[in-house]
Amino acid sequence: MDGFDAGDVLVKWSAASSSIVTSSTITPYGSGRSVELSSSADIYRPITPSAQVTVGLAYQPVVSASRITVYFMADGGTILHANVMRNNSSGLLEIRRGGTILATGTTVLSAGTWYYIEMQATVADSGGTIKVRLNGASTNEIDFTGDTKNGGTSTLIDAIRIDNGSSNNRIDNMYALNSIGTNNVTFLGAVQVHTLTPNGNGSSSQFTGSDGNQVDNYQLVDELPYSTADYVGSSTSGQRDTYLLDNLPNGYHQIFGIQSNVMSLKNTAGTRAIKFALRSNGSVYYGAPVSLGTSAQTYSDMYENSPVTSLPWTSSEISNLEGGMEVV
Repeated sequence: MDGFDAGDVLVKWSAASSSIVTSSTITPYGSGRSVELSSSADIYRPITPSAQVTVGLAYQPVVSASRITVYFMADGGTILHANVMRNNSSGLLEIRRGGTILATGTTVLSAGTWYYIEMQATVADSGGTIKVRLNGASTNEIDFTGDTKNGGTSTLIDAIRIDNGSSNNRIDNMYALNSIGTNNVTFLGAVQVHTLTPNGNGSSSQFTGSDGNQVDNYQLVDELPYSTADYVGSSTSGQRDTYLLDNLPNGYHQIFGIQSNVMSLKNTAGTRAIKFALRSNGSVYYGAPVSLGTSAQTYSDMYENSPVTSLPWTSSEISNLEGGMEVV
C-alpha cells in the first residue's frame, strides 16, 4: 500500500525522472499528500510474482487531455501485458494489450474529479482476464476475458508500472494484492491509506538521535513529508526504538492491514540490517531482517492481521500500537 504522504515516492519506487514526479497537497479527502505525475513520467515497483493481481488507486486527471496507464508486467518486469488506460480524447477507460484495444468502459472520467479505480488481471494467451471497477462498486465497469498476454514466457505478474502519457495526473491511496493466501485476494473497494506518524516515545528509546542523545527520539522521525535533516541511529545489535503513533480518524474502520515504513541507510562498508518492531498488548513482534544500502531507501513490512489475535486489526489495537525498528 502507499498513501504517498511521506513524499518518498522516489526512494520507495523506481522512477524515470525525479523532475516529473512531485508531491502534491491536493488529495481526495483534503488531507495528506498525493503524487502528481507530469508528462512522460512513470513509477515502477516489483511485487511478489502472482497469477492474479488486484490494484486499487485514487485517480484525478488534472486536465481533460490527461492520460494515464497502469501496466501489469511479467518476465522480471520486462514485458508489458494487459493494461488499463484513460483515453485522453474520450475520457473513457480502456483495456489494451500493447496497442490493441480489448474493451472500453462507459463512464467519462472528468478533469479535476477524483475517482477510485480498481483493476484485477490474469495473464494468458486465451482465458486471461482483466476487470475494472469504479468508486467502490461491486459490479464491473469493464469485464474482459481473452488474450491478455503480450509476449514473453511467464504468466506470473511480477511488477506494476504507472505511466503518465500526457498532461498531469494525480494518484493516491493505492493498494496492490496478490492471489496468495485466503484473505485480501480480491477487490477491497474504495479504500483510504492513513499514514500514522510518531507522536510520542514508546517503550524503547535506545537509538541515539542526530541531536546527540536518546531523549524524545520520536521528534527526529515524525516529519511529513520526510526530512533527512534529523534522524536516529545505532550500531549495536539488539538496540530498539519504538514510538507511539497518531490515532486513526474518528469513525468506523474496517482495517485490511497495516504497513510499517522505515527510511533507513547504513554508513559503513560492512553488512548492516534492521528488522521492523511492533509493540502490541505488551509484547514486541518482529518482521524479517532487511539489509540496508548506503543511500536512503524506504523499507516496508506488511501485517494483514494482528499478531496478538491472528484476526483483522481493530481500531483500539491501532490506538495502542507502537512502531519502530531494531538493529540486527
